[in-house]
Amino acid sequence: MLRVLVYDEEQGLRTELGQGFAPRKAAAYTWVDLVEPTAEELELLTGVFHFHPLAVEDCRRPHYRPELSQYDEYAFLLLRYVQAEQRGRRPITAALSVFLGPRYLVTVHHEELTFLTELFAQYRKDPQLFQKGLDFALYSLLEALTETFFTFFDRTEERIERLEEEVFHRPTRRCSPSSPPS
Repeated sequence: MLRVLVYDEEQGLRTELGQGFAPRKAAAYTWVDLVEPTAEELELLTGVFHFHPLAVEDCRRPHYRPELSQYDEYAFLLLRYVQAEQRGRRPITAALSVFLGPRYLVTVHHEELTFLTELFAQYRKDPQLFQKGLDFALYSLLEALTETFFTFFDRTEERIERLEEEVFHRPTRRCSPSSPPS
């Protein structure tokens, strides 16, 4: 799915790139968000934005380690976040790819991300936020992404505290060090 926000003071907010869109020449601020992108949508990254093929390949196969690559006209970030826990499944990390140029931000991810969707909605609701620059949008995105780790850490800490309570304050034969192994 392709989501687009294009903002300039004269025309206001638009949700389409428009014919002949040239991101490196555009005066408007542009945020393109690719959610579970198709091959055709990923082609936008090389065909319209002219991003380096290796960076685009990293978007296709999102199982790489985090990285930061600086190109002539943009930066590429491959970030990790903690996926929301699903019943019966341990939390894992997943990838978020980000391209940041002078007037554009492109995000690529392979599942819906609540924190990114909420931030995107804030920019849609209040396009004046674009006037703070897209580096501020990236900062806000990184802040929300980092919060996914703290949520995970807090839940893990709660589990450890419950286990400590069980083992040290309410031991049973099952958790007693003197009980023979089962």
